[in-house]
Amino acid sequence: MQENANVTGVPWAKVVLWTVLFQLAWNWRSVPELLAEGVMPDPDDFLRLQQVRDWLGGQGWYDLAQHRFDPPAGADIHWSRIVDLPLGGLAWLFQLLLDESLAFRLVALIWPTILLVTVAMLFVAICRAVADRFNALLPVLFTVTCLTALAEFRPGRIDHHSVQIALFCVALLGIVETRWRWGYHAAGASMAVSFAIGMDAFPITAVLFAWIGLQWALGIDRDGARMRSAGIGLAVAALALFPVSVAPAQWALARCDALSLTYLTAFLAVATGFVLLSAASRWSHGATMASVFAKRMLLGGALAGACGILVLLAFPQCAGGPLSVISPELTGRWLVKVNEAMDVFERAEAAPELWFTAIGYSLFLLVIGLVVVLRHARDHPGLLAVYATLVMSVLAAGFQYRILRIGIFASIPLCVLFVAMASDWARARFSGFRPAGSAAGAVAILLCAAPLWFVAGSAVLSMSRPAQTTSGAQNLPEWKKGDEVAPFCNRQDQYAELAKLPDGLVMSDLNSGPPILVFTRHLAIGGPYHRNERAILDMLDFFETDLAKSREIADRRQIDYVYFCETGGFTHAEAQASDSMAAHIVLGTEPEWLERLTPKDQRHHLFRVR
Repeated sequence: MQENANVTGVPWAKVVLWTVLFQLAWNWRSVPELLAEGVMPDPDDFLRLQQVRDWLGGQGWYDLAQHRFDPPAGADIHWSRIVDLPLGGLAWLFQLLLDESLAFRLVALIWPTILLVTVAMLFVAICRAVADRFNALLPVLFTVTCLTALAEFRPGRIDHHSVQIALFCVALLGIVETRWRWGYHAAGASMAVSFAIGMDAFPITAVLFAWIGLQWALGIDRDGARMRSAGIGLAVAALALFPVSVAPAQWALARCDALSLTYLTAFLAVATGFVLLSAASRWSHGATMASVFAKRMLLGGALAGACGILVLLAFPQCAGGPLSVISPELTGRWLVKVNEAMDVFERAEAAPELWFTAIGYSLFLLVIGLVVVLRHARDHPGLLAVYATLVMSVLAAGFQYRILRIGIFASIPLCVLFVAMASDWARARFSGFRPAGSAAGAVAILLCAAPLWFVAGSAVLSMSRPAQTTSGAQNLPEWKKGDEVAPFCNRQDQYAELAKLPDGLVMSDLNSGPPILVFTRHLAIGGPYHRNERAILDMLDFFETDLAKSREIADRRQIDYVYFCETGGFTHAEAQASDSMAAHIVLGTEPEWLERLTPKDQRHHLFRVR
């Protein structure tokens, strides 16, 4: 395995080129689908596009409501405008030369690639900070083949998760690059920005805060200078972001699911605690490392407890977390089924391949990471931060799987060093025989590459699944016979019939609401956005209860059209045993007060309400 002896001479142009080439090669089918049919991977991507479009069309900066959802009031959306800035800037630039639709599709194509290149470059920089020598293209390889990267940076993925991954990398670089004077300032600030963008960053932010405190307690940050810098960066960024993100009229409003007075208070409490603990460093020395650790853990624990009690006393309504305002009914009927809210074991029950790609792979990474740390941490203490972040993320995935989707990136520098160690070991074992070192490095690369675990898991699981009979496959509708069926209807041609109809109000399944906004001029009841509880419950009741309830909702809401996209979840027997609207639509036995406007064998079903 050829390695760069001089890590300062990183071929940055090659890093950019190979990242872009991989993005195009891996997504060669997605690019034309995005440009021709507006295909995007998630309903949130469609809503993000519509939010940016509305903002450029004149909607206020602080007005985050989606006025075409849940009329007449509109839907309250808890997102931040921060991500809308670069997306809006690119869209405005492209619209100087192109029509609006193509301009936004180009934005959806280019923006994830820009972020992926940024993340790859950040990991090359992180590896420079923790390794004496390494192959500069290895961090690129492990970045672009990370399963999270393959999901969160594909064309059309314009929601905020990829931005938060990039900000996590900035924080990690700031923590490990001790030669960078402003590293910990940048780490604290990037965590504040990530949190302001979305609450998804809450767990990983807590993980990074925990490490900053732990390294002070362990004496790695002996005088607390790093902790103090992180606290200052956090406080300055939080204070700057608050008036940008929150309308002046809402500064005193405490909300649990977005940046508000609640979290500004919490961030300032953490920042103040960091500064106070750093000032107490001289009084927490001891004769032994154990005594220093005990004193600092006691002091830090007491201060952290005090900060926590202060925030809970001031904002008791948020004691249950960001989604504590959701009712038990909505939690039981919807939230517990949302993938992002599940722990890794719940996800693995629904998607068994995660036993390999998430659980098994994470345990493997913890083992090789420990080997790397034991070998290199004395010369490069920053590896302790990288490994600690990975360990904490794996443990936290037992509560929420989405934490691992960000934290798994901390394994990349560890994998890069493990490959070098394997190559060096084989070369030494076989008396400097270079092919032996190259072969060992190649094996190490394969073991560290996430796709290998996916392929292995798929192979094992395929042997345990019953084979589908030919007759069963022949009886499937055409839309189920493709290589890959999207989890929701995300193509413009699936909304073409609806777009031709006179403007009206559409009752749809949860995931079809955002594409309806993008592809048509209609109003929609809503989408999967938790602040709009009544709208979500009405959509669930309309399709999942009985026909009498569906009719009552249609009359109360004065619905003009019904749009339903099949997910393939119903078997024929299950549909026959149900009186729900969804089952009747799948069977083609919908009530007579619905006038069918699409063929029965299509995936998407459109009706006019009589």
